[in-house]
Amino acid sequence: METKDWTMAKWTGVFACGLLVGVVATLLLKPGGGSGRVETDGLDTVAVDTSFVDVIAEDDAQEGRCPAEVYGIDVSVYQDTIDWDNLSDFDNDVYGLRQVPLKFVFVRATKGTAFIGKGRKRKRLERYVDSMYEYNYAEAKRHGFHRGVYHYLTMDEPGAEQARFFLENVRLEKGDLPPVLDYEIRSPRMVPIVKDWLAVVERKLGVKAIIYTTRKIYNEYVKDDPALSDHDFWMAKPDQNLAPDIPNTVFWQFSHHGEVREIPRNYVDLDKFNGTYQDFLKYIDEKGIK
Repeated sequence: METKDWTMAKWTGVFACGLLVGVVATLLLKPGGGSGRVETDGLDTVAVDTSFVDVIAEDDAQEGRCPAEVYGIDVSVYQDTIDWDNLSDFDNDVYGLRQVPLKFVFVRATKGTAFIGKGRKRKRLERYVDSMYEYNYAEAKRHGFHRGVYHYLTMDEPGAEQARFFLENVRLEKGDLPPVLDYEIRSPRMVPIVKDWLAVVERKLGVKAIIYTTRKIYNEYVKDDPALSDHDFWMAKPDQNLAPDIPNTVFWQFSHHGEVREIPRNYVDLDKFNGTYQDFLKYIDEKGIK
């Protein structure tokens, strides 16, 4: 990154960039006219045309031009076998986004034991490692994506046991994002399970986990509980232009309808970091795996 000896051309570019950002912000503040993992009210119903906005690459940001917006995806076995050799960007019709560069990937690693069905049809589904976890985790690294992994928490197995299963099956490396707890089941029974999982994982890894959840769960069970509310959050939020107003929101999942040519089942969840690329790197350095 250049810190001095700027040329007049670069200063002109910075001024033009700032002017563009101001215009874009003004336009976006005006009233405008699949395979996801959570249910959120109104997801993907806000249609905002941002096709005129370019997402600037990391090297552009480092050369002193506009800070890059940082986008990523989250994947699991539901995306089938991803063509990582050619994966680089995504499209999204809802927001008019085209060929947006991807910088990070959250990979599902494990899921806890759960019971499904009722009465005689009720059956137990044993905890398991996502069958695409090893492949996705390794390929994301090979192709230069920043990585995070998550565990889907269930209500039918103690949190500590799920945590140990997660730790036995993941291989986090220095520079990875903090571990993520996928907390989607809305029930008061989940609270002690969540706390137990966090305690075991954080004690072992020496970093604080990120909690992925919905606004309803946050409002009912998280915001007034200091043991949970002091964590960083990855929120489900149906708007890529405005970050959730929940404190400590680091990421938000703004769409279940990302179109990625290299993913056979096409649609994938889209995520955004709440800051610039420099902020993103600083976050990993300060809170990521050591």
